[in-house]
Amino acid sequence: STDVFLLLFHVEWSGHAKRAVPLFDRLAAALDGAVRVVLVEGERSPHACQRFGVSQFPAVMVVRMGMVYPYAGPLEYAALHGFAHGGDMAAAGEPLTFRPQVPRPDEL
Repeated sequence: STDVFLLLFHVEWSGHAKRAVPLFDRLAAALDGAVRVVLVEGERSPHACQRFGVSQFPAVMVVRMGMVYPYAGPLEYAALHGFAHGGDMAAAGEPLTFRPQVPRPDEL
């Protein structure tokens, strides 16, 4: 798929992760569908955390062209906006080894 996804894995009990949510809402508005922004609440979606190997929150990654790219930079608008558009992805991508599924409402 040519779709690009910017993922934020967060939990309610982490102040650092909670502060990232409004930033990602702002990014979603700015990216306007060119990059799909997805917020994943870790305790409600443990299957997604397991599939993406997330064990710490917040965790940020981009899925692009069948590859997963973890983000290790600051939780700042400009840095994340650049990352969503392909910045700093040349080295550390891993193949997406599963087909993501949209969770059923009872799984959220």
